[in-house]
Parts: sequence; C-alpha cells; structure tokens
Amino acid sequence: MSKAAPKKDQPESQDPTIQQTARVLPGYKMKKQLTFEILKLDKTPRPLTITTKIEVEKKQVQVKNNKMEPPHVCEVVDLTDGVVKKLIVNTVLLKVLEENYPNHSYVGKSFLIAKTSPEGERKYALYDVNEIEAE
Repeated sequence: MSKAAPKKDQPESQDPTIQQTARVLPGYKMKKQLTFEILKLDKTPRPLTITTKIEVEKKQVQVKNNKMEPPHVCEVVDLTDGVVKKLIVNTVLLKVLEENYPNHSYVGKSFLIAKTSPEGERKYALYDVNEIEAE
C-alpha cells in the first residue's frame, strides 16, 4: 500500500492518511492530529497499516516490576474503523517487524496482527503477523 501524494494545498510533511481518516466536522479539514487513541493488541486479529517508523517514545511508562521505561510506538491506521491510532510495540513484535522488514520497510504496509497466549515455560506472548493487501 503506497502513500498518496500530498495535495497542493497540503503541507509536504502532512500525512495524507490523516486527512482521510480523521474525525472532523463537515466543512473542516484536519490540519494536524495532536492526540491519538492508544491501540493495544489482543487475541483478536487486527488489520492495520503502519504509517510511521517505530520509535522510542519520550514519555516513560510503567512496565514489569514497576520499572519505568520509554515504550516503542508507531502510528497506524486501524483498518476496522479507519482511525489513526498510536500502537505500542513490545519487544517481540518489534523484533518480528525489524527482522522481516529491514530499514523500516514495514512503513506503508498493511498487516493482520494478533497476540497469542504464552505456552509451556514461555512467560511472554508471541504475535501472529501477516502482511495483507486490499483485493
């Protein structure tokens, strides 16, 4: 899935996906999205298009053992509702994407992602990740 070219009246840095998916009133257009719904993956397969590279967030969040760490995040379009959201990417999912899509080549691609339950001795979840495209 490739990104559409920005329109003439749209700044070059503005992601055109935001214009298409933002919830705005008729007669208005989105200039810049400042806040994002946080998307947490679960066992339900979720179709997503990754629109930015995965980066370390400046803000720290609480993780296991009450430690504070900055999470890895990226912006995605949730294809179930068309809304731009921020995805928290854990270490396992990050490794899957970086190994299979070097140099951030996952950006602009769509995936069906589901979290799986830990099995046996393993205490962490894995992810079922499949690249998808519209028919």
